[in-house]
Amino acid sequence: PVENVEKQQRKVPEQSHSSPVSRFSVGSGRVAFKIVQTCIKFLNSNFSDFMCESKPMFGVQTLGFGNFSLLGWSDGGITALIAAATNPELIKKMVVWGSNAFVSEEDLKLYNMVRDVSRWSARMRQPMEVYGSQVFAQTWEAWVDGITQFAKRPGGSICREQLPFISCPTLIVHGEKDPMVPSFHPQYLLKHSKDPGKRRPLKGKHNLHLRYADEFNKLVENFLEE
Repeated sequence: PVENVEKQQRKVPEQSHSSPVSRFSVGSGRVAFKIVQTCIKFLNSNFSDFMCESKPMFGVQTLGFGNFSLLGWSDGGITALIAAATNPELIKKMVVWGSNAFVSEEDLKLYNMVRDVSRWSARMRQPMEVYGSQVFAQTWEAWVDGITQFAKRPGGSICREQLPFISCPTLIVHGEKDPMVPSFHPQYLLKHSKDPGKRRPLKGKHNLHLRYADEFNKLVENFLEE
């Protein structure tokens, strides 16, 4: 889901500017994982249908927010893109990283390469296996099955059709060594959004906001404050 919306049930410590963890990312927690498991279901359908039916922006408005900015990572970035396209009057600015608007044949190969989590390094697996190694393996495989369904749609579209309706200033961040999202995806987002937008490649991979938190935090803060 969209980043930086709420604290998780398992309290996340306050983070300082010098924190090695992104100030904008949601902490881990069993509540978050339950949400992921639920969201797996709509991957087999359509992100846009989910956004319309669940009306997540209504929930944000209920919390008392008027206009606000969105930050989204990976699938959260896809959610942010659709939210900005369908609710342009609510979104001031948007930052997305590690996200894509369609699924290509190259993406399918990448997804299948990482389907089996037993082949991941222990460093990559351990943070997610707090939920149980079997549960994580099953949920990840279900995610791969779900995301690959978009390849069957015209142009592999997830939200291609929505991009021209995004009118807010947008910052697209991308890890130069991201093994999950090839560089043609941020290039496509930049080219097909209504707002000219900005693209900023950073050193790092898919989780660049964690590995290079200070640089990421400064980049995003400057964009939101300008």
